[in-house]
Amino acid sequence: MALLSGWFEPLAIIARFLDWGMFSLQSITTASWVILDFPTMPLWISLCAIAGILILLMPRGLPGRWVSLPLILVWWLWQPIPIGFGSFRVTVLDVGQGLAAIVQTRKHTLVYDTGPMFPSGFNTGTVVVVPTLRAYGVKRVDSVIISHGDRDHAGGLQGLVAEIPVVKILSGEPQRIATINSITSATSRNIRTNSHNLTTDSIVNIDAQQCKAGQNWTWDGVQFAILAPKKPFPIVSNDLSCVLHIKSSGGSILFTGDLGGIEELIFAAHNGKKLQSQVLIAGHHGSANSTSKELLAQVQPKWVIVSAGYRNRFKFPRPKMVKRVWDIGAKLASTSHSGAIQMHFDAKHGLQDPILYRKHYANPWTHQPIANFNR
Repeated sequence: MALLSGWFEPLAIIARFLDWGMFSLQSITTASWVILDFPTMPLWISLCAIAGILILLMPRGLPGRWVSLPLILVWWLWQPIPIGFGSFRVTVLDVGQGLAAIVQTRKHTLVYDTGPMFPSGFNTGTVVVVPTLRAYGVKRVDSVIISHGDRDHAGGLQGLVAEIPVVKILSGEPQRIATINSITSATSRNIRTNSHNLTTDSIVNIDAQQCKAGQNWTWDGVQFAILAPKKPFPIVSNDLSCVLHIKSSGGSILFTGDLGGIEELIFAAHNGKKLQSQVLIAGHHGSANSTSKELLAQVQPKWVIVSAGYRNRFKFPRPKMVKRVWDIGAKLASTSHSGAIQMHFDAKHGLQDPILYRKHYANPWTHQPIANFNR
């Protein structure tokens, strides 16, 4: 402005108005009422809506503009096909080096773990779990199970509960996850994360209940059972993991959190054949000391799913664990290479082949890493 004599005051006024405009736009982007949530739709529905809007914007004299209304209504009124009674769907999300999964029955939703959070304020509850739930048309989560208090499992909880109502929270370490998420909230208040500000108004107190063996319930013909821990006592945090078994006429799946080592052997010996499941979520992200041959012998899975980060520093899944899976004839998939992994347990047709997102929804620009743990 110093190069333009006499223009300082007008330009300063314009700059002030631009500042006010940017502040107003930033305030609007953080308001909940500016977001309309719609479930993910088939391509033909979206094309109908686009065609309807284009026709509606045509000049008034154009004959047949009324056709735009039913085309737009198709988009507005469309609803996804509901999950059948006795069926359920499990999606293991790609949250990097951590674990987060969504379980859906006909009318209920459960989230098992919420992925990691980082000192910057970035957390996968806000940027992965919540957008996926909204894409599925979920407006309320009936239960959240946080296996234990490690940040790669519990870090996204605050981001989830700040965005979507949660009825009940269970955890193997309820006091610890409340502490972790209160610290997360305090460090995130003034940090911008993917156009989302976690402000003081959005911080929610975490009121979790103790997860323990013997808890069970049924949703829409699908049975849920907590198999561990038997009781909380001061041992290694991983051994306090909430172990969840889900089964119906469509099949079964077992979540073991970070259970491993001696505790996993004791757990397998105590529960025996009742652990049998078509799908096993590998313990501790595929570490060498988890998903033991003793556990695999009792579970007898057809698929073992690993939730781990691409090229993670721990080199999960470890070759020893992969070999144990191969030795029993099971198949293995990992989010590190496949992205999100979705499984349908259909009451009539049983377990369907998993949907590997990087393979099934590949685009020309999608990275397709080669997994060194495939046969």
